[in-house]
Amino acid sequence: MDIQVLTIQGYSHEDALTAFARALALEGYDPELIKVHRVTTEGEALALRFHGSPTFALNGMDLFPSDNTPALTFRVSGAMKGFSAVPCLDVLQAHLHAGLESAEQYS
Repeated sequence: MDIQVLTIQGYSHEDALTAFARALALEGYDPELIKVHRVTTEGEALALRFHGSPTFALNGMDLFPSDNTPALTFRVSGAMKGFSAVPCLDVLQAHLHAGLESAEQYS
């Protein structure tokens, strides 16, 4: 299983990585499976369907899909207490859970 946090230069990914690791652990998976990948060009953003930093991906699929044009940009999530680059843990875990179920269905 390919589990990634995709980021861009200028974005400190530690908060995203910590949150994703917690969500993954709550789903019973080893957080050490997470790889951090820095997207460096617009072409790579397009090829990866990268819609902003951070992007949480499972087997190449964005856990928070977007209709926006892929680009080297930052991503903002709506949170209970305002906006944040990282979704709150329960929302992140719910999207991860759905992604894991989908991955199991197609494996």
